[in-house]
Amino acid sequence: MKRTVIGKFSLSLALIVLAGTATAANATTGSSNTAKLAKAMSSAVQLYVHATGAEVSPANNANKGGSPTGFADAAFRVDTNSNRICYTVTTNDLTDVVAGHIHKGAKGVDGGVAVALNPAKFNHGRTCITVSAAVATDIAMNPGMYYFNLHSKLYSGGVVRGQLAVLSSSVEFSVHATGAEVSAADNANMGGSPTGFADATFKVDTKSNRICYTVTTNGLTGVVAGHIHTGVKGVDGGVAVALDASKFNRGRSCVSVSGAVAKDIAMNPTMYYFNLHSKLYGGGVVRGQLGASK
Repeated sequence: MKRTVIGKFSLSLALIVLAGTATAANATTGSSNTAKLAKAMSSAVQLYVHATGAEVSPANNANKGGSPTGFADAAFRVDTNSNRICYTVTTNDLTDVVAGHIHKGAKGVDGGVAVALNPAKFNHGRTCITVSAAVATDIAMNPGMYYFNLHSKLYSGGVVRGQLAVLSSSVEFSVHATGAEVSAADNANMGGSPTGFADATFKVDTKSNRICYTVTTNGLTGVVAGHIHTGVKGVDGGVAVALDASKFNRGRSCVSVSGAVAKDIAMNPTMYYFNLHSKLYGGGVVRGQLGASK
């Protein structure tokens, strides 16, 4: 009887020790997983959106849907360490924009506001906002479950919309450059070309630090130079990338740039513009903002 009691006690003690060991192991594993998650989330996530009226629900705005022609391009940097979201928003053919948000919702599904953006900062470069840790983490880990939405006086239910997506290492942009985008004060107050235009595509690769481009001109003569400049829409800026004018209208060409330039253009395309210069229009013959992803 005594030996049986001792045996049961020994067995119980062994089970307790094993249970304690398992609990400690689970705690260690949980701690390890948390550490791995924290490490994985330590770097900021870059997101990009091309928002159009076609993405707005047709039932919104008294069944008018969104804008038939306007669009907006936005870049978001979501930092889960500081819980800050820095963003640039550039609008095109949109008037009276009164609000902008990041909403929670899959494509085609309307959802509540997760982050309110400041419309006074649109088309004026980068601005930042602080959000809760939960919101920053969820957007960074599940960007496809969030969408960017702008609202205007005419389209209060949403004028343009686009789903958030992670910026890849290779990003392509298209630009339609016109004389109307050139400052009216340039070229001795002549502005840009009244009729000519240019279409360009840019593939920015942040791994090889190369930008490959095609430029096709229409109704333009004497083009002597082309550049990617820094500057939001309507603001002149310095040259960031010089393009080879002899390659225009002749297919694709590539140029190597610094890692910093490649990364910044890929992350903040709306803060750069494409500009051509001609003999007659030395200050710029046509211009167009980067941002419409292909």
